[in-house]
Amino acid sequence: MIDAETLVREQLSKLDPLPTTLSGDWDDVLSRVQRPAPATRLRRLVSIDLSPGGRRRRIAIAIAVLALLIAIPAFAIAGDWGSPPSWARPDAPHGPQVTVASGIEGGISWKLALYIGGGDQVCTALTVADDYYGSDSGCSGESASTYSSSNGEAPADWVGGEGMTSERSKIKWFVLGPVAKSVDRVSIRLRSGAEVPATIVPVPAQLGADVSFYYALSTDPDPVTAVVARSKDGTVLETYRFLSWG
Repeated sequence: MIDAETLVREQLSKLDPLPTTLSGDWDDVLSRVQRPAPATRLRRLVSIDLSPGGRRRRIAIAIAVLALLIAIPAFAIAGDWGSPPSWARPDAPHGPQVTVASGIEGGISWKLALYIGGGDQVCTALTVADDYYGSDSGCSGESASTYSSSNGEAPADWVGGEGMTSERSKIKWFVLGPVAKSVDRVSIRLRSGAEVPATIVPVPAQLGADVSFYYALSTDPDPVTAVVARSKDGTVLETYRFLSWG
């Protein structure tokens, strides 16, 4: 007999761990509901591609939970309770972490590093020198090869994305993600209809991923609605829409 509830709780805590300053006991949960800590202002956004003819996006946490539920009987049969499998540790670096961008926005310094995680995912480590974002890391949920072209065919996906937002920080949002090398430019579409150009950087060669990466950030509170990837002639290759913002 196995304690499935405990196993699920342990594996999910590895996917989305609490900050070190917080705990999971009930008294601490109640205190955070009454007085939210600044770090809780940071919210990751679940997103899905709803563009015409687009493909539904995989949601990393949902897949990990499904894989966990499938694997529980196998663990019970094998009786092997050693280290969790690689899919249970998607943020674990599988190689070096390389800084690709840094700067100061709204008087706040920030730094973005890339690394390769489980399943050949392109992962990010973002550090912001304020009380709201702090340090955060996460993976794209898809293999880097998803954004690679082969035999002259278009990649399975042109662009991915993840958003982070804080109401209290001077930096109102970050949007970043992998993008196919053949994409000429990426822009961030806001609710007002305006578009903010993103910066595209090549994934460092030492990471061994045939893909580029983009990022954008702003002090403008206008909410983000989508990421748009375009070719050199301006053709929209993919529109990656966020289901919600904030």
